[in-house]
Amino acid sequence: MIERLIQAGIVAVGAINTGLIVWLILMI
Repeated sequence: MIERLIQAGIVAVGAINTGLIVWLILMI
């Protein structure tokens, strides 16, 4: 259970970071 939560958290953080980078690029 814990390992799955950690993996899900890593995926979520990666998706958020990617979204922020794309948003910043579009805003520039």
